[in-house]
Amino acid sequence: MHRYVSAASLFLYALPSSACPGHYRRGENGTAIPQTYQVQTRIKPATPTATVAITNVRVWDGYKVNEPSTVYIAGDSISGVQSTVDQSIDGRNGILLPGLIDAHAHPGSVQDLETLSSYGVTTVLNQNCQNYEYCSSMRGQTGLTSFFTAGFSAKGPGSSHANNSDTPLDKLIWEPSQAPAYVQYVFGNGSDWLKVVSEQNGPDQATQNALVENAHALGKKVNTHCSLVEFYNMAILSKSDGPQHIPMDGVLNDTMLDLMYSQKQYATPTMNVFYDQLHDPAAVAALGQPAIPFEEAWSVIKQNVAAVYAKGIPVLAGTDSTTPYAGLSVSFGNSLHYELWHLYQAGLPTEDILRAATILPALHHGLPHRGAIEEGMLADLVLLEPDADPIQAINDTMKISRVWIGGLEYMNVAK
Repeated sequence: MHRYVSAASLFLYALPSSACPGHYRRGENGTAIPQTYQVQTRIKPATPTATVAITNVRVWDGYKVNEPSTVYIAGDSISGVQSTVDQSIDGRNGILLPGLIDAHAHPGSVQDLETLSSYGVTTVLNQNCQNYEYCSSMRGQTGLTSFFTAGFSAKGPGSSHANNSDTPLDKLIWEPSQAPAYVQYVFGNGSDWLKVVSEQNGPDQATQNALVENAHALGKKVNTHCSLVEFYNMAILSKSDGPQHIPMDGVLNDTMLDLMYSQKQYATPTMNVFYDQLHDPAAVAALGQPAIPFEEAWSVIKQNVAAVYAKGIPVLAGTDSTTPYAGLSVSFGNSLHYELWHLYQAGLPTEDILRAATILPALHHGLPHRGAIEEGMLADLVLLEPDADPIQAINDTMKISRVWIGGLEYMNVAK
């Protein structure tokens, strides 16, 4: 049985990796550069207590845009009709959306949460935690994007992710017998779900199966990194709740898709990270991806996303955004809007694309009181400009007028 060290004693390396194209920094000689995460503090605003009426808004209810009405905020939540109102805001006949959710990202600072907030991304799912103290500090940042997180990713010795992040030996896993202790360690440190990395030299099928089984025994979910067909299939067979990314090297077959559907798995394709990185052969090589011409790989990616959706498997919107390093990065906030555009290019209807960034990640990740505009839900809201209609043009999600997070208006909205 291998030994685990406490979170406090970890020497923490590089930004989280995934093929997930490559969240690590490299020096000129190609070696990983260690980078610690800094626990940050900020002066947090008080939790809101006022009652706000947002008048003349057309609420998108998850299925359609409704006729103009008034939405009430009482404190941090959406309320029923209020007899007294402290502030009234004219929505100017704009469409009101639930706050957007990025289901796959790697924010590295409070400033990243501010950027996400400015683009109407009110909840972010951090898909790898390198430092539990840091991850804990990112939670509950009043008035900023809510932060939920995976634990320290389960990686195999000699794998790309282990090597690129210089993961210590006692943080790697290579046989099923290690799974119970590994899972207990991850959730003992407050993680919301387990992240497994399925790749060459990663955990084998039996080990992935054991990790998922142990997490499920605790009532917890598992997300699995897998960007090639072989490793995507391993994630499916392990019964991981949510394979992350989408194969670029081959087409998902009906047997795989049928099994995903029957096992009630969901998919988070992160199309935008592939679109950003596959244009650059040097980036592809640095990220350990096969040297497939961009147009060919992009065609396969779109085909796979379309096939997943056509099978009835829930598709969640995620970006794989990360802090920039060495020219390899996906920006925070705006990348989620680009992801929605790529899902449209893959053939998804705009209504389902909006669900992919609101109610679906909330449901499949068990996020409380998010993803819809209903009484009792958190007042995470995005008001669009009067001329914006994302049902007709999904790009219009970028036309943001105002953003509320937990009932507090975020004042520095991206324009």
